[in-house]
Formats: sequence, C-alpha cells, structure tokens
Amino acid sequence: MALALTAASLVGLVALHREGLRRVLLRAVDPRPLLFRIAFGCCLLVSLLEIAPLAPYLFSDEGIVPRAAVPELMGPGRWSASATACASPRARATPGRWPSS
Repeated sequence: MALALTAASLVGLVALHREGLRRVLLRAVDPRPLLFRIAFGCCLLVSLLEIAPLAPYLFSDEGIVPRAAVPELMGPGRWSASATACASPRARATPGRWPSS
C-alpha cells in the first residue's frame, strides 16, 4: 500500500512539474566530467575488490599492527593522521600555520 501511494505521489509530482524537470534533465551538459566520475568510481570499486581478501590482515587485530601495540608505536594519545604527520608540537598547536624555522 505504501509503495503504491509513493508511486502515485511521484507520478503526480512529475505531472505537476513537467516543464521544470524537462529543463533540468534535458539541458546540454558536457559529458566529460560525468565520464571521469564513472571511470573513477569503477577504479575505486576494482581496488576495493582487490583489497577485500586482505581486509582481515590489514584492518583487524590479527593483522599487521594490533590495537594494543598502537600506543607503543605512535606514543600515547597520538591517534589521528594529522597528529602523526606533524613532527613539531608547535605545528600541532597552531593548525593551519606553518612553523617558522
């Protein structure tokens, strides 16, 4: 019943806003960005499918680094990627600014 009501309301909205939908959907658009997005999405899906068999090894405690060993390797409290990328404490204290030498 809910699906039929949803379909009927969708048909009604399309009938009421036919001209606006025609202008939005049938305008002339350069297809190259769309093709790039589709190609990028396909590459992303392929890479995810390639890494899927290694997911337990890479992203679990049985893998490369168990969660208990992270504080020993990175130091206590250093869990974020930006904190590990910045070497100087001044750079971490003033985000968005480069430290002066």
